[in-house]
Amino acid sequence: MREIIKNIKREPNDLILMSVIALLYSLNNSFLKKAFSGIPGEFFKCYFNDLMAPCFLLAYSNMLLSLKGKRINKILFILPFCLCAGLIWEYFTPLIKKSSVTDPFDILAYLIGGSIYFALEKVREMKPEFCIFNKHNKN
Repeated sequence: MREIIKNIKREPNDLILMSVIALLYSLNNSFLKKAFSGIPGEFFKCYFNDLMAPCFLLAYSNMLLSLKGKRINKILFILPFCLCAGLIWEYFTPLIKKSSVTDPFDILAYLIGGSIYFALEKVREMKPEFCIFNKHNKN
């Protein structure tokens, strides 16, 4: 546990991203789903959480993997990772939880979410000045 805390202090971006996603998830479930109708309402009800889930999962995985000096940060690993997570969530979960529904568009949302995470990783790697919480920021 000490290693995880030391690692978070050294590189807090994953924990910050997870916190932002948790806040957006709560905001979506308590306000956004009810506040919009039509296409935006359907997006917040059906796809917004699925878009954020891979970002949260990848940030959490990378927080743990970074203890071993590794990261999932290449698109060739991120997209299959998200595809597998989406397939499991969309096709396996309904087998064990009868109230769950399979929606193939959720898989697309997972892949788009993974692409968003990849873009955030690239910004973090290439432009440390854009990362407010990056320790390497010279501000």
